[in-house]
Amino acid sequence: MPEPERIYWDANCFTYYINEDMERLPNLEAILDRVQRSDGKVQIVTSTISKVEVAFSLQEQAKRELSEDEESRIANLWADTSVVKLVEPHELIIDDARMMIRIAMTKGLALRAADAIHLASAKRIEAKEFHTIRNFGMRSTKRWPGYRLTLRKQSSGGYQGSSAVAPQAFGD
Repeated sequence: MPEPERIYWDANCFTYYINEDMERLPNLEAILDRVQRSDGKVQIVTSTISKVEVAFSLQEQAKRELSEDEESRIANLWADTSVVKLVEPHELIIDDARMMIRIAMTKGLALRAADAIHLASAKRIEAKEFHTIRNFGMRSTKRWPGYRLTLRKQSSGGYQGSSAVAPQAFGD
C-alpha cells in the first residue's frame, strides 16, 4: 500500500475548528471531509502537543467554566485515528526543533518551542502540506527554516490560513 498523503495541522487549526470560527470553518471542514472520503489515502497529522494546546473552547474561556460537552468535542478530535494521526515528539524531532530555533535566530526570526516541534514533526513525517492559521510574523513566501511559507492575503490586508508550507531542504 502506498504511503498516504500527509497534511500536517498546527494546533490552531483544531482550535479554530472547535470554536467553529465562521471565517475558517468551511475550509477546515472541507479538508476533514476530503480526508474522511479518501479511504486512508490522505491523513491529517499533528503532534501530541496539540492535545495540550487545544485545552478548552472559547465558550469555556468566556464563562471561565469547564463543560463536559466541550471536553468531549475536544477529545473526539483525536479519537478517529483514520482521520487524525498523532506524532510523538521523540528525540530526533526535538533535536530538529532545537536546530530550527537556532537557525531562525540567525535570520532574525523568533520561533517558539511548540511551533518548532510542529514544524519538525511535519518535516519528520514528510508532510506534503503544513496548515496553520498563524503567519509566524512573516510576509508571503519568506523563508522559514526548512520550509517555504505561503500565506493567502485577506481583503483586509492581513493574512489568513490554513497556510500551506511545502517542505524544502532543511536549513535553506
